[in-house]
Amino acid sequence: MSGRIFQNVVLQLKENTDRTVGVIDAEGIVIACSELSMIGQRWAENVPVVNAAGGSMVTSDGKTFKALNGWSNQFDYAAFAFGDNEISKTVCAMATVALNGAKTYYEEKHDKATFVKNIISDNIMLGDIYASGPRTIDGLRTLAQGMYPGLEL
Repeated sequence: MSGRIFQNVVLQLKENTDRTVGVIDAEGIVIACSELSMIGQRWAENVPVVNAAGGSMVTSDGKTFKALNGWSNQFDYAAFAFGDNEISKTVCAMATVALNGAKTYYEEKHDKATFVKNIISDNIMLGDIYASGPRTIDGLRTLAQGMYPGLEL
């Protein structure tokens, strides 16, 4: 997933809080941060703490972390805010909500599996696919044939 999506949200949060806010990935690398000089730093010591929290908010090394929604037991991304007091917890919680929204929007827009799931569950009508053009129809046809070999479409 593109770190630019997270960075845009983080920069908007920066305008409204005095806390340093950002996102780490599953390896503990800062991929988005309101302090641009921190991007790329590795905080591997915080990864086990966030994983052990199981989606709950947790503090470690003077920072508050909360994992973003994901599909596995381990987190893919976690929001953080500097500080371990109530204000930091509130800022981290609000950052998590905003970042989850951006992440969900990005995944729904760019994920083929979600696209197929939406078609199957009738969230996308076939007329919407036809209206989007032959390239989408061919892509869907190829994807369906990959999932069901021997399928004639």
